Amino acid sequence: ADAKYGTFKDDKKQEAEEVVFEWEAKAAPWYLFLNAAIIIGKNLAALLLLFWTLLRGPAAKKNLMHCNPMELTTFQVFGCEYTKAFMRAFPLLAGCVTLGIAMRV
Repeated sequence: ADAKYGTFKDDKKQEAEEVVFEWEAKAAPWYLFLNAAIIIGKNLAALLLLFWTLLRGPAAKKNLMHCNPMELTTFQVFGCEYTKAFMRAFPLLAGCVTLGIAMRV
């Protein structure tokens, strides 16, 4: 008398024993958040260390070359300024790439 049309009496047992697939378990919001945080955390720690060591630490002025146009040729000044700009922008660029990778995970 408990059975409805087109169902079995053991439907409640089947619902309780429902299989959770591996990909479904990995799609839980907290799992995705923690997985992205781990990926970002490792890379962010390395980038912050690089940023502090090269650009903000006590020896930051000594780490980058002084590009004096009176002492260097024009092409040397361009190369010098380019590498300094790259060193300043690299941690930010790498942080953006890391966030992009974490979004795809």
